[in-house]
Amino acid sequence: MERTPFTTSSVAARILLHKFSGFDVMMSFSSITEVFRVAMIFMINEVVVCSIVRCSVVPVAKWRSPIAVLSFFGILSQLGYSQQTISQSALIRREATGSLGAKFQLGALPNKQKFKLQLELVNDSDVDFDLQKMQTSCSCIKAVLRENSIKKNDVGHLDVELTTESSNVAKQANNLYAIHLMYATDQGISVWIEYSLSGVVSFRGAGSYLTKVPTNSKEHLFEVPILVTEPVKLNNVSVHGGPLFKDLKTRCFERNGQQFVECRVSVSQGLDASIVEILTIEDKESKSSSRLPVIVEVIPQISIAPNVISFVLSDGDKEYKSRAIVRLNESVLAFDEQQVEFSPRIEASCKDGSVKINQQARMGPGIYRIELTFTAKSEKKDAVLPLPQSLTLKIETPLKSTTRELGVRFAKK
Repeated sequence: MERTPFTTSSVAARILLHKFSGFDVMMSFSSITEVFRVAMIFMINEVVVCSIVRCSVVPVAKWRSPIAVLSFFGILSQLGYSQQTISQSALIRREATGSLGAKFQLGALPNKQKFKLQLELVNDSDVDFDLQKMQTSCSCIKAVLRENSIKKNDVGHLDVELTTESSNVAKQANNLYAIHLMYATDQGISVWIEYSLSGVVSFRGAGSYLTKVPTNSKEHLFEVPILVTEPVKLNNVSVHGGPLFKDLKTRCFERNGQQFVECRVSVSQGLDASIVEILTIEDKESKSSSRLPVIVEVIPQISIAPNVISFVLSDGDKEYKSRAIVRLNESVLAFDEQQVEFSPRIEASCKDGSVKINQQARMGPGIYRIELTFTAKSEKKDAVLPLPQSLTLKIETPLKSTTRELGVRFAKK
C-alpha cells in the first residue's frame, strides 16, 4: 500500500471531507476517549482509523513529528472537541416543597463554552425510582440517563451537555436550570444545575434597545444595561457606536448592584425619522465583544391619532362627523407644568368641501380630543359627491406649530 506523505493541509482535508461508511469523522468519534485512542494509533504507526465506531480501515498519513500531533489536536478543537468535563455527585433529598431534588453547583464557568457534565445521583433511601420520562427546562442542555431506574442505596448516572450563554445579550450572571426525572405521573426528581458566568462582556436584557428622542433635541442621553463579570473589570470595558451616533460619549458605572453604560449622543439636525444603530461593548484586554441594535425613535412635538380620519354620515344628518386626538410632547407640555393656561389652536381644511372643528376638549396634560364635521360643496340632495382623499390639520402652540396631511375615508350608517 502506497504511503501518503504528511502535510497538515492534507490531513485536515481528509479529516474534514472523507466519509467513513457514510459517516463523517466528526460523527464517528463519540467520545473524547476514542479521539485520544485514534491519536495514539496515529503516533505509533501509519495513520489508520481502525474500526472505531463503525469506521472502515482507511490510510490517511504517517505522522513523524510532534507538530503533526499538535496539528491534529488543533483540528479536533476546531471541530468542537475542546469541551471540558465536569464530574460531581449529589444526594437526592426531600426539598422544602416536599418534592425530591438534587442540586449541583458548578461554580464560575466561562461564557460561550460547551461542557460535558457527568453527574451522579445518590439514592440513599429504601425506594427504587423507576424513571418514565425526562424533561429539561432549557434547550441549552441535553441530558441522557444511563439507567432506566435508580435503585435504593445505589447511584444513577446522568450525562449532560451544557452550553453556557452564547448570545450577544446575556440575561444574568447566575444561571439555574432543571432536569426533571419523572418516576410517576405527577412525581419526579428535580436535578438542579447552577453556575455563574465568568469573563462576560455583554449587553443585558433584550436583543435590542429602544430609546426615544424629541425632534428638537440637540443631544440625547440614555442608559443601556450591561453585564461584565470577573476577571473582566468594568473600568477596562469600552463601548462605541457606528457613524449615525455622532460624537458618542460613554461611561460605564454600577448602580444598586446593576451595571449600565451611559450614552450621550449628538442628534442630527432635522432628524424626523427613526434610525437603527449598532452599539459594541468590548473588553480592551481580551478583545471579547458583543453587539446590540439600538433603535432611536423620534418623538414628534405634536402628534395626531389616527393617521386616517374616518367620517361617518348618520341617517338624517347633513354632515359627516369624526373625532381625533391631538397630543403634545414633553417639551411643548412644559407650559402646562408651569401652569400657563393655553389651548392649541387647531384648524382643518380640505378640497371639495369644508371641515370645521366643532369641539375641542382637554382630556389631560397635553391631550386634546377634537370633533370634526365635513360638508360637501354640492348642495344637491341626490348628487354624487366628490369626496376628498385627504385633509390638512394645522396646530399652533406657543412653542411649536405643525401642519399635517391626514388621510380620510367616508362611510354611511
